[in-house]
Amino acid sequence: MAPIDERFSVIPSGDGCARSLACRTVVQFLEKELGADVTLGPESVGHAGLVQLTVDPGADMNAGCGAGRVDRVDRAIEAKQQTFRVIGCDTSGNEAGLPRIHILARAEAGLLYGVEEVIAHYRLRRKFPDGDKVCSPAWAVRGIKGLHWNPDDYLSVLDFLPSCKFNFLMLCYGMVPEHCRRFRDPYSDEHLEAIARIVQGARERFVTVCVAINPSLRAVPQARYSGDEDLKLVVDKFRASYDLGVRCFALALDDISSELQRPEDRAAYRSLGEAHVDFTFRLRDALLSMDSDNRLILCPTAYFTRHAHAYPDYTRAIAEGIPDDVELFWTGPDWNSVSISYEDACEYAGLVGRKPFLWLNYPVNDYLKPEPWRLVLAPTPMRCTRLPSMVTGVISNPMRQVEASKLPLWSIGRYFWDPESYDPDVALEEACAVVSAEYGCRPDTLLAVARAYIGAYDP
Repeated sequence: MAPIDERFSVIPSGDGCARSLACRTVVQFLEKELGADVTLGPESVGHAGLVQLTVDPGADMNAGCGAGRVDRVDRAIEAKQQTFRVIGCDTSGNEAGLPRIHILARAEAGLLYGVEEVIAHYRLRRKFPDGDKVCSPAWAVRGIKGLHWNPDDYLSVLDFLPSCKFNFLMLCYGMVPEHCRRFRDPYSDEHLEAIARIVQGARERFVTVCVAINPSLRAVPQARYSGDEDLKLVVDKFRASYDLGVRCFALALDDISSELQRPEDRAAYRSLGEAHVDFTFRLRDALLSMDSDNRLILCPTAYFTRHAHAYPDYTRAIAEGIPDDVELFWTGPDWNSVSISYEDACEYAGLVGRKPFLWLNYPVNDYLKPEPWRLVLAPTPMRCTRLPSMVTGVISNPMRQVEASKLPLWSIGRYFWDPESYDPDVALEEACAVVSAEYGCRPDTLLAVARAYIGAYDP
């Protein structure tokens, strides 16, 4: 990106705003990508979460779209933690013809999202936004999980999450062996340190970390649902991450046998559903006794609609026995559904007695046999605008290839934030502009490569 010959003043307003990640992010963008001379003004008192970018340091800050409009803006974002407002002012008064930008939010998370929106707009269009726009998320919880990502992969993607306005990161059970086949073992010092770093980095970016454990998939022997020994080991594992600041946990019971495997469990329970309900109930109680703010999400064995219909007794047990405050992951009509409708969510909600938490298996590529290496770069085909009213949260399951995942993840972030304005073609252009800035390459070159690859390999 060619530097611009311009001076900027960044004027923070609100307690601690000058030290916020949003303020640091916009200063870094102006200095490193635009090559601008940036002056950080003194922090003013007043409207919390207000950042002002002024392209003409000699202009009157109260002129044009200054103080006269702040009260109206403040009411528009009142009590909405993630909402932000961007105002691009009259370009008169500065020789470069660039608008003065006001980014306003009630909380620092919204402020950071507003900054990222302005940066993305400039990277694609080579100009700052003008006009006056308020932006709020369709879903309060939006995020990703990793597919066999190691701790370094999770750490490497942290800076990308706010760009996509993601605020939820699930450390999947494939991250470290202590989350799955070795769930009975305590964390190694190396893995515990890695989780601590991920949690700290996520907290700074207003991202909730969820730790997931699957005690029945690869463990030998798999977890015993009856008795207290294996339950205590899962609780102890969650307690270790709780001590690092984690308050959201997931019990994954997906991709396992539909029949009870251990003789002790077959003697104690009439069915797999009854066993899962009992184990989940006791785990949930243990987490709440640890901290009433703890949250548990369950991925049941019948985690997609076709499977739920195929095993009605299991589905009925989950619907009737799982506490209402335990959310349920759901991947759609099938395990690899890539486009999901409001009607799809209504059907599954009717089966399990609650709105599900959508686990979108896109752009995951491990099932593309015999070509599991093939990249899925196309923007998400999701277009349903009514889905947010029937789903409690959304996460995307990306590819093993972390960096390549960023192109489709950007489009997913756009859809998760605002389905009504989502445009897959524009999202791909934006994704290439954002990712190319990270690597210092030309966005049009990356876009051409992405389009050619998508045309050759239609997922």
